[in-house]
Amino acid sequence: MNRVIKAGVAIYLGLTAFSGLTAELEEIIVTAQKRAQSLQEVSTAVTAVTGEQLSDWQISNVEDLQALAPSVSVGNDFAQAKIFVRGIGLNSSFAGVDPSVAVHVDGAVVSQSYAQLGSFFDLQRVEILRGPQGTLYGRNATGGSFNLITNKPTEEFESYVRLTFGDYDKVLIEGAVSGALGDSVLGRLALRSDNRGGYGKNTVTGSEIDDAEKTSARVHLQFDLSSNVDALLTAEYHQEDDAGLALKFVDTASNVDSGIAGAPGVGGFAAAKRDIASEIDPKNDRTTWAITATLNWVLNDNWSLKSITNYRDMDVLLRQDLDISSKINDDVQNNSVVSEQFSEELQLNYDSDRLHGLVALFYFQEELVNRNNIGFASKNHGAGNTRAVLLTGDIDIESYAVFSNFTYDISDNLALKIGGRYSHESREADNLFHLNFSHFGGNPSTTTYQTKRSFSDFSPTVGLDWRSSDKVLWYITYSEGFKSGTIQAGQRTPVLNPEEIENVELGMKGDFLDNRLRLNLSIFNYEFSDLQLDRTRPNPDGSFTSIFENAAEAEGQGFEIEMSWQATTALRIDGHLSSLDTEFGQYLTDNPLDAGTNIRNLQGNALRQAPELTWGLSANYTIQMTSGAIVGVGVDASYKDEQYFTEFNQDITGADDYSLVNAHIKYTSASGKSFVNFWAKNITDEEVYSGKFVISTGRTIGGSLLAPATWGVTLGHHF
Repeated sequence: MNRVIKAGVAIYLGLTAFSGLTAELEEIIVTAQKRAQSLQEVSTAVTAVTGEQLSDWQISNVEDLQALAPSVSVGNDFAQAKIFVRGIGLNSSFAGVDPSVAVHVDGAVVSQSYAQLGSFFDLQRVEILRGPQGTLYGRNATGGSFNLITNKPTEEFESYVRLTFGDYDKVLIEGAVSGALGDSVLGRLALRSDNRGGYGKNTVTGSEIDDAEKTSARVHLQFDLSSNVDALLTAEYHQEDDAGLALKFVDTASNVDSGIAGAPGVGGFAAAKRDIASEIDPKNDRTTWAITATLNWVLNDNWSLKSITNYRDMDVLLRQDLDISSKINDDVQNNSVVSEQFSEELQLNYDSDRLHGLVALFYFQEELVNRNNIGFASKNHGAGNTRAVLLTGDIDIESYAVFSNFTYDISDNLALKIGGRYSHESREADNLFHLNFSHFGGNPSTTTYQTKRSFSDFSPTVGLDWRSSDKVLWYITYSEGFKSGTIQAGQRTPVLNPEEIENVELGMKGDFLDNRLRLNLSIFNYEFSDLQLDRTRPNPDGSFTSIFENAAEAEGQGFEIEMSWQATTALRIDGHLSSLDTEFGQYLTDNPLDAGTNIRNLQGNALRQAPELTWGLSANYTIQMTSGAIVGVGVDASYKDEQYFTEFNQDITGADDYSLVNAHIKYTSASGKSFVNFWAKNITDEEVYSGKFVISTGRTIGGSLLAPATWGVTLGHHF
């Protein structure tokens, strides 16, 4: 608390000398609370990133966003996005487990982490909400929510095209066209094609890896059905077919005092971090498409009705060598995940002079099929067995909820917030677990596992908002969050208990110095119970054990500062700072990297992907040319403290602290219609691990890396 106050006072006193300047910060409108509000009126921790920022800084996926918001860490493993907010995120690498941080596209949830790496094109903005979400959003989320808001159809004709050329043979083409299709119909079409060479290579085959071949499209049709009813129909498509997202070799289990031998066979490992040495090339093949129908009906001056109906289909195939070596054995994984999800959210919204809020119903249904084959299916690879491991899982999920959230203005300066959510969810799983590790001396075994469980929960929210002045808002909120019990596809562990969180947050949002300084603060404390964690352990006989369990209690506390300062009409500085302290309570468990099955007490260890300190600072300077053209220069730096990817807090499965530096120089024509943007990312070429995983079947530790140093130029024109 004292650190927050001192930081705010220091910034305020240091900037009062500029009180004579006339430049002001622009107002940012968000819909984080399901109605259009100024960002400074929203009494929750939220960061808004505009579409122009996404373009200027070449932000093309959810992983890039972590440099722009406090307390956010994003990585990936096994082709899944691993989004963590304040140390809370997805702690499993098997299909079937829900993310703890939700991703929404125009209000419709993207349920599978495999599908959370797409949709980043033609966006108006991204809103990053931190803390439990449940009384405003259809799907439960204990950590937070990333809301992607797309550009909508316009009445006037408009279009744009952007061409990007960069190193690694990068060619990115994106554009959109929008306008009226009739008296009461508006339309918008957006396309994106992203192709790039690989950041590394397979030293055995000579092929590139970590390349990109992605295609995306989105169509909006907006119908004005009457003066008070409109409907938006959206179709979205995203496809990838490349050698991206494969894990890189970090170490072998035999080198970490595990007492477990490495994978059998003759061969070696790649020397460079970004390369692999494998008898096969990795493959990332995924297709996802969605249809969303949004209906808005204004009933009268106070009441309105909104319906969001969504269907999303996802098909993923990931192929990689799990020992990440040129050893020829049964460790090639072909992991297929197919998901079909349907959701319906019906909101009844009320807005008057003093009372604002909603009552909503939500229904969600998903069918997920996973076929995870680890072992060669071709005799050409010289494998003795056609399958080393076969894991299959059919999981059916059904959920419904009723939730409500209202704010009542007791006076002009004081408001009361009350919300609640009742959730009911059921899961039914039909799993098969087959092992054949005879080359290790183990005996083949096949186990089937069928189970069904259901859960119910009520999660309340209550808070107070107080305006100490027209420009300063203080708030305090108590909220609870719930994530249903889950099960891993193809595994023998039962459906776990739900995750539950209790969170208290104190915040301040203020505009100072005649609207030139914006300072937002939040202090939070949460207690977590039944955290869902997974790990896999190699057994001496060649088999392995997958463990998915509810951990002991955990807690976290910290503070976050976000600042924007329009220092002059030409210079703007933005920054954020967060301090996070997380730890487990008493938690007795065994470590997959220990020899034997020694029981450890992990009390006091930090949660996964929970760096103690993160910060970011960017400066943008604009030069007005006599011709009317504008030259903008931007420099951005971000820092993350060391973090761990398992609860055992070992360096071998963690990442060192790191800093990233990006820059761009953008020329915009006098008309404002054309621009040229020269950009560079990760200028110092840091090798940063964004995820690590102990792969018991391959006897290795694999990791994923953020992109290396890249540079390029983007040409854009608005018609």
